[in-house]
Amino acid sequence: MNSSQYRKITSCLQRIKGGERNAFAEIFFAYENRIYFLCCKLLGSKRDAKSMTVDIFNYAYLHCAELRDGMGFDKWLFETAGTKCRRFIIDNHPEMYGDYIDSDSSEGERVEELLVRENNRMSLFPDGIEIDVGLMQLTDSILSEIPLKMRVAVLQYFGSGLDFDEIAATEQISSAAVKNRLLKALIRLETEEHKYSEMGYGTEGLTAFLPAILDAMAENIVIPPEIASGVTEKTGIYCIDNANSNTRPFDENGDTAYVNIPKQRSGNYSPTGYATQNTGTKKKSDMSPAVKVLMGVVAVLVVVAAVFAVVMLVNGSSDDEDGTILNDENTTQSTTIEITTKETTTEAETTTEAETTTEAETTTEPETTTQPETTTQPETTTQPETTTEPETTTHFVEEETGF
Repeated sequence: MNSSQYRKITSCLQRIKGGERNAFAEIFFAYENRIYFLCCKLLGSKRDAKSMTVDIFNYAYLHCAELRDGMGFDKWLFETAGTKCRRFIIDNHPEMYGDYIDSDSSEGERVEELLVRENNRMSLFPDGIEIDVGLMQLTDSILSEIPLKMRVAVLQYFGSGLDFDEIAATEQISSAAVKNRLLKALIRLETEEHKYSEMGYGTEGLTAFLPAILDAMAENIVIPPEIASGVTEKTGIYCIDNANSNTRPFDENGDTAYVNIPKQRSGNYSPTGYATQNTGTKKKSDMSPAVKVLMGVVAVLVVVAAVFAVVMLVNGSSDDEDGTILNDENTTQSTTIEITTKETTTEAETTTEAETTTEAETTTEPETTTQPETTTQPETTTQPETTTEPETTTHFVEEETGF
């Protein structure tokens, strides 16, 4: 808890002690995501997580006035959540704890070295890692595959900020057992990180930036609207009736749902960008939204202009290839192509002139069409000459072509 959070919680607690019970709404909004996320990951059921979240906030509402100030309030709240979830599992689903046997061996002391190594490994990512919905969902899937007791150690140590002794008190086990849980959980997470990295997923740095990833998952989890109304019914905090969570979509089925929309929360971490090396905060851009929009428009225009230029270049090349003769061909082939071109032109022009002349002469002076063939058939009639004229024209072109 930073100084601003401490002052905010302390102020809320003082107002609650003074009879302003609605001040608890600010506490509720500050922790609703993280408590619901913790319940989802511990209980494995959205339905149970909803009712447990309401129960935890009801308990906090009734007992928060007993606290002196805001120092340690978040740990007290998370310890309460862990204790209630543990009791619920033992009473309703004791088999969930049967996949791992606790041990008090000294092997867990290695966890200290492993934590130091992971902290040093952050230096390998000077620009941090991008925390998006895909990474959240992949981390969620990995956590769901490890035994529940190991998952509890990860969530309470990295997500809730509890130390070994506080986790031991919540779980009613020894500190050595907590270290063993956390050690085996980290080894499992490292193995999964390496496996998914080999498959092409962007999971490098997952264990090093695990606190920031869990924080992002908690802040972006979709809250069911029933939580706020449930708290309102039991505690009389009427202002929670208008909570923003009432308008959020919520699916009762499927996996835990996350949204990639940053929220205005206390602190400086925005969960949808980059987790930096030292602070675990989002790498913020210095550009304003207007500048970003302008740059996006310019980029689009540049792309359109480039595409247009390429199209024009391709069309120009096609025209050049259709209208010109390649000079790299041999002389005979070039001459043949030129003669063919001339022949085609001559045929077109001669045919056009012949057709024009024929149409004109047929209409006005039918005998005029016999002039080109005076050397051959001066006495022929107009109609035979008109039918033989294309042959004469073709013969003339062939001779010219041969020349």
